[in-house]
Amino acid sequence: MYVKVSNGIQVNVAPHFEGRYLRKDVVFFIFTYKVKIMNKSDRTVQLLERLWNISDSLDKDSEVRGEGVIGRQPILLPGESHEYSSACHLKSSFGAMSGSYKFVGILDGEDFWVDIPKFQLRIPFELN
Repeated sequence: MYVKVSNGIQVNVAPHFEGRYLRKDVVFFIFTYKVKIMNKSDRTVQLLERLWNISDSLDKDSEVRGEGVIGRQPILLPGESHEYSSACHLKSSFGAMSGSYKFVGILDGEDFWVDIPKFQLRIPFELN
């Protein structure tokens, strides 16, 4: 598990290799990841948007931006958390992801960014 705390928000990420698939004679490697976002601050916040940086050892790096996570913009009271799962596919058997979430303080209206820890996407049996 990968963990990072910034601006009072803790982000945990647990990646998992799911398998391969073939599309138009190209092999893709499928990775899922579970994210848990915990509000460790003393204020109520809302997640507004996400920014992901995806590195693939055999392809160009890519960036994914969008509103919220999985179609939601959760509001987190102090001590609350939000969990979700998502996936990405790579052209190689290893890569990495990192990024950030944009939040807003509900009472003060202040926008701030929270780091998502950089995590590795690898097939477990290829680590040896």
